[in-house]
Amino acid sequence: MVTFTAVVLAHQKRADGSYNVKIRVTFKRRSRYMATSIICGPGDVTRGMKIKNPAIRIHCDVLVNRLREAAAVLDPFVMAEMDVDWVVNAVQGHLSANAFRLDFFAFADEFMSQRRTPATQMGYMVAVNSFERFLGERRLDINAITRGVLMKFKEHVETSPKLWHNTHTGEVRTSSHAKAHNGTAVRYIAKIGSIYKAARDRYNDEDSGVLAIPRNPFASLKLVEPPPVTAQKSIGIEAVQKVISSSSDVKKERLALDAFVLSFGLMGANVADLYEAKPFDGDVWTYNRKKTRELRADRAEIHVRIPDCLRPFLDRLGSGTSSEWWLPVLHNSAVSREKVTALLNKRLTRWAQVNDVPRFTMYAARHSWATIARSRSVGIDKATVDECLCHVGDYQMTDIYAERDWSTLWEANDKVLSLFDWKKD
Repeated sequence: MVTFTAVVLAHQKRADGSYNVKIRVTFKRRSRYMATSIICGPGDVTRGMKIKNPAIRIHCDVLVNRLREAAAVLDPFVMAEMDVDWVVNAVQGHLSANAFRLDFFAFADEFMSQRRTPATQMGYMVAVNSFERFLGERRLDINAITRGVLMKFKEHVETSPKLWHNTHTGEVRTSSHAKAHNGTAVRYIAKIGSIYKAARDRYNDEDSGVLAIPRNPFASLKLVEPPPVTAQKSIGIEAVQKVISSSSDVKKERLALDAFVLSFGLMGANVADLYEAKPFDGDVWTYNRKKTRELRADRAEIHVRIPDCLRPFLDRLGSGTSSEWWLPVLHNSAVSREKVTALLNKRLTRWAQVNDVPRFTMYAARHSWATIARSRSVGIDKATVDECLCHVGDYQMTDIYAERDWSTLWEANDKVLSLFDWKKD
């Protein structure tokens, strides 16, 4: 039986105090040493010359696994007649003949550049950057990604402090709290798994037997992501009624309250879509939801009938001389969708504190609409609620080409809005 062990030899200390990791190959009670490119610094080993640096140990484990896989294909009857030198040469020859090298991070950069939306790119980038911090360098052969590496990465993410990045100054700060079991690690591994799968799809050709990336370490992982925690829960019918009935005349506060009511009354329309909405004729607003338009074949098109009860709120946000935007007051309040969302959320928080309402943000309008629609008093089915919210869904070609009856969605919205008193005191 042949064994492979990563070792650091004290007598081979280099002039700068570092050590070159060797792989000790033992066969028939005789050993030989194979050189590697892995370097240990003085602080990476214990007094007993054991490797203590986790990143280096991972690299060593990956290399040892590759050597074991190479030895496993050797003919055991031939090996029985050979010595350790023959085994070393045979393993090295096998690795050289079957070498396929693909830098995971280089492929990941290409993969991310082809994502259709900046938000999607950012999601992958955060996961890949975390993987880089775990490894200690932005270089890793894709075949070196094993189940063991992924499990250690999961533990690293769950126990490492969260990083805060200031986009204006470029400063990166470390939080005093760890990410701790909130599903972040599972989501990161899922992102890395998507990149890994894309590489296998490109470089493997199962029909011809070419498996450049033969293993799939993600297939054996049993990772369960915790139920998603929404950024903002429903605030309930009474709280929504308080927003609708508010007579606040503070300019920015009034803006936030009106925007919240419109988002709620237009079947949970997102701030991004209200912010970018163009003027239109009639009483039906047709738009392609920004968040899902690139993910659906129908471009997430939705038609929303404007209820009469929303007219006072629309008149305030639609006042002015601008002909470029449907809601110029909302659009002109900030230079970007991100900034207008922050502005609205800040004002809603202050209003909630004064009016004895639990803290909420603009997203609560969408969540509240869905919760009320699904409640027993309204009883709208889940499929209709999903359509009203314009979720990604599983839309087949029939849904794209068939004439859709938008009145079903409008009737659902009417049922929700009928629960509220729209008259001003």
